[in-house]
Order: sequence, then C-alpha cells, then structure tokens
Amino acid sequence: MGASYTAVEGIAEKLSAPPLVRAAIYCRRSRRGGRSVERQVEDGRRIAADKGWEVVAVYREWASASPYAKKARKEWDALLAAVEAGQLDAVIVWMEDRTARDVVQAGAFVQACRKVGLKRLVLPSFDYDLTDEEAVIRFYGEVLGGQREAALISKRSKRAHLEEAQNGKRHSGGKRAFGERGRKRVEDPDGTWHTVPAVPEDQAGSERELIREAASRILAGDSLRGICLDWNEAGHQAPRGGRWTTQTLRRMLLSPRLAGLREHRGRLYEGCFPPILERETWQAVRAILTDPARMTTAVGGAARHLLTGIILCGVCKAKLRTTRYGPHRVLYYRCPSRSDGGRNCVARKVEDVDRLILRAIFRAVEKGDAWDQAAADRPTEDPTQPHYEALARLTAELDTMDAMVAEAELAERLGSKPSPSSATLRRTMTEREAERERHQVIVNRLTAGRVTASIPRNLRSIWKGLSLDRQRAIVAALIERIEVHPQGQGPFDPDAIKVKRRG
Repeated sequence: MGASYTAVEGIAEKLSAPPLVRAAIYCRRSRRGGRSVERQVEDGRRIAADKGWEVVAVYREWASASPYAKKARKEWDALLAAVEAGQLDAVIVWMEDRTARDVVQAGAFVQACRKVGLKRLVLPSFDYDLTDEEAVIRFYGEVLGGQREAALISKRSKRAHLEEAQNGKRHSGGKRAFGERGRKRVEDPDGTWHTVPAVPEDQAGSERELIREAASRILAGDSLRGICLDWNEAGHQAPRGGRWTTQTLRRMLLSPRLAGLREHRGRLYEGCFPPILERETWQAVRAILTDPARMTTAVGGAARHLLTGIILCGVCKAKLRTTRYGPHRVLYYRCPSRSDGGRNCVARKVEDVDRLILRAIFRAVEKGDAWDQAAADRPTEDPTQPHYEALARLTAELDTMDAMVAEAELAERLGSKPSPSSATLRRTMTEREAERERHQVIVNRLTAGRVTASIPRNLRSIWKGLSLDRQRAIVAALIERIEVHPQGQGPFDPDAIKVKRRG
C-alpha cells in the first residue's frame, strides 16, 4: 500500500508541475573582437537560471543587423527556423536591436512567434509578452530607434568615406591589397586587441615587383592567361591565397591604387600614398584591358590558332573555324555551316593566311610609320577631357542619388510614400550609369592608341620565342578584324584577304 501510494504521489507531482520552458539565447555583435558576445551569453544564462528555464540552444553571431548590411545572418535564420518548428518556448536577447534594426524583420519575428504560441521575449531590462499589443508596439519602437541609428551611421559613414577619398587616403577597410602590407587585428594572451601589419615588408615588396612585371608583359603584348600560368607555376599566390585567375589578375591591374589614385564610387582622387606604377604605364595597361574589342574566344577555352576570333567570312561575316582536309590533313580556316551560323562560303589554308598577316605586321612594325604619324597627329588638347568631366559630373549625381534612394527606402519601410519613390530613383540611376558607361567606352577608345608604341620594333626576330597568347595579343592590338573573300581557282590570292586595322 505504501509503495503504491508513493508512486502515485510521484506521478501526480510530475503532472502538476509547471511545464519545462525551453529557452534559446541569441547573441550578436556587428564585428569580431572583445568579449561582448560571451558576456551576452553569461547574462542570458543568468536570466534562464533565475526563471528556472532550460537553455536548449545558444546562437552566437558576428554580423550587422542593419537593413544596409550585405552579409546574411545565418544564426538568426537558424533561430527563426527553430521558432517556426515549435522547438522553443522563450527567446532571450541582450537588447532589442540585437534581434533586428529593421522593423520589417522585427515584424516577421513577432509573427513567427505568435504563429506557434511563443510569447516570451526576455531582456535583462524588460520581459516582453508578445501577445500584448502594447508590449509589441514598445518592441517595434525600440527596433525603429535602432533602425534610425543605423540610417544615421550609414549616412555619416558614406560622408566619412567620401572625405577620406577626397583627402587621398587609402581604403580604411576590406582585405589586404596585393603589394601592400595591410593591417590585421590580433589578440594578446591577456585579451587585448591591437592592429599590426598583415605581412612583412619584404613580401609586399616582392608583390610590387610582380605587379610591375605584369604591367610590362601586358604592354609587350602578353595575355592575362599567360601571366597567370607562369605565376601559378612559380608558386606566387593570389591576393586571397590560392591560384591566380585571369579575372583576379585583371581586377588587380585595373585598380587605380597602382597609379597612386584613390577611387570612390567611380571617381578618382589624387592619393597621398606612393604609386606602384607610373601614371602613364597604368593608363596604357588599363586601355588594353578595358578595350571593348579585346579578343576573346567564342567558347571560352584557350585558342589554338593565331587568328581565331578575328578572322571572318567576307560574305556572311561569320567567324571562321579551323578544319583539316585531305589525306595530308591540311589545316584550313573555314566558314561554318548554316547550323553553326555560317554558309560554307570560303576556306583558306591556315599557313597561307597566317604567313600573309605576319609579313604585313612585321613590315608595319619595322617601318614605324604608323607609330610616328600617330604621335605627330596627336592633338595638343586632350580629347578625353570633356569625357572625364562628364564622368565626374555623373559620378557626383550618382553619389547624391544613392543617398536619396536610402532615404526613400527608409521612408517606405515606415509606411510613407516619398516622391520620387525608390523605384523611380533606381531607374534614373540606371540611366545615369548607362550614360557614364558610354563616356567610359569613349575614353577607352581614345586612350587605346597610346599602347601601340610598346610593341618592339624587333618583333620579327623575337616572334618565334613568344607564346601563342602573346602572339595573339599583339595581332589583336594591331588588327580589329580580317575578312576572307571568295577567290577563283588557282594559287592563294592575297588580295582576297581584307584587313581592318585597329583604331
């Protein structure tokens, strides 16, 4: 009787006890460093212990909750998933703006909690009952205050970045640039954080020499792919580590910092730091790499023949392909079939066409008339000046409109209808950006002729020692396109080959 009574009492006690509350702690800081997140965890566990709750999950995150942030908050998304799955009864945070600095995100969180019956949102300073409309409005108000603060910080940050650029200072954030020492934050054993150079000076100096080497090779007619192949084989690492790619190398060589310039929102300012390349050298490299007509292959692979990509059919204008014919497998440039965009109009031996083009190139380079004439005909006034002025004007307009878009979006989030709307402003910005791109293309075209003189006059004697990439780059720097026209029966007719020079 006694044992039976004791068991009944135990079961009854369990049944009558309040249900266990499953709590999650969410902790966030905008960036790493310090013990802020760990202190939030300690405060959260203390709250849970005082209330007799069980902490079933802790979400730690180093990311901004600003509506302007680009980095996703993975831990916040994981918390929302746990809420929606009904795995939690309470959420503990240190402050309201740890959850969100955007009333839209805050509203989504509240609705997710209400949907599953979660009503406890607890802070060290206040307990929110999410079923109480007054408490929810207070929560939204605190989040809105954080959102307003984020908007002000964003505006001040943009103004500070503009001022830094106008004063010629380096970019204050981001990853270390190739050829620079950079900075990184390190933590001492005692928990103190401080800033030190990211790499030693000898490493940065070696990288600067590589940059100068790459610029010289581009001006000499080498290709990005060829430089990447050599650097990867030599074990030179890319800025983020690992192997070099043509995209990484191109982006690095186009950076205005190499010429001692500071770029901000498409506009250039004189930098207060030493250049790695001479201004004229960087401009010449940039003119080559940004040339809209720069030769590329149709399928993205490595070209295997000298004229691939610029040799066309004189009848249907299709790009010629290489094909082998006959028992001796002779290589021809051939107009493709209709299914591949051509009409089978013409065909010529690769050897004959290549020989003709190379003889013409060698003679033109050795004579030098085109180079000398170009220098003589160059106007004393810089023809690029009005286009650079237009670029500066458009960049200033885009800076202003960018701030207007941010303000319009904030007003729309708060339920207002600004005029003009953010969508209208974005359409106008797209038009201004297209206009700026047109001026940039004109500048590229006007400056492209400056690189011609970098092709060596002794090209004939060194040609065989150049890689195919460099040979193709030299051809592309001089020739825009080659057209093969029909000819009658008989030997190769050079007059049926028409060449359009670049520029």
